[in-house]
Amino acid sequence: MPNLLIGDSHCKWMNINNCEELLCGAGSAKGLNNKNSISNYHNIILEKINDPTISYETLIFMFGGVDMDFCYFHKLLQNPELNLYDFIDPVINNYVNFIVENFSHKQVIVLSVGLPTLSDEHLKQGLLNEHINSLEDKNIEEIKYSLDNILLPDIYSRTYNTIVMNFHLKDVIEKKNIPNIRFLDVTSFTYDETKTRIKDEFFTSYDHHNYDRNHVIRELIHGAL
Repeated sequence: MPNLLIGDSHCKWMNINNCEELLCGAGSAKGLNNKNSISNYHNIILEKINDPTISYETLIFMFGGVDMDFCYFHKLLQNPELNLYDFIDPVINNYVNFIVENFSHKQVIVLSVGLPTLSDEHLKQGLLNEHINSLEDKNIEEIKYSLDNILLPDIYSRTYNTIVMNFHLKDVIEKKNIPNIRFLDVTSFTYDETKTRIKDEFFTSYDHHNYDRNHVIRELIHGAL
């Protein structure tokens, strides 16, 4: 039986052995548990996996990048005093509950969230991604104005936030104590402990994607299957 990789655009060109891909472009982790989301990814994923004509050996979920790289800033623009945990807790709970409620009887791997790759200089422009903002029902012109009137977190703070996100995502999954639902760290190898951000070789600076790390992520996934 094939495996199935389900994720946002960060999962493109992963080329995992014997694995189909369900691309949920600009999809947030939090939105997966919303049956009425603009993207409709909740229903699309369920329809794909519940198709009686095919069975999948392992489901691999790769979400959270949109939440940490975009949705967090949408909330921050609304409330500059936003507490990180007030943001990540609902994201993680919605994400994990979606998986547990629908796929607790299947083999599931939940991948960690990648570290931010946009430099401080390119962050504002990167946050104006039209596809993501449209799915989050955000007005581009309003975001442009707000971005010009707020001090945004630097790359080091954003990196720290993602590390915290992954720590709590792993913790919530493990506390569910469902042996067939596992967390897999595919992020730590990209972290530069001296610079306290992503390693230079993976630091695109102008794009929130980095596919140069795919070959290592692919091997980590192969080892977990």
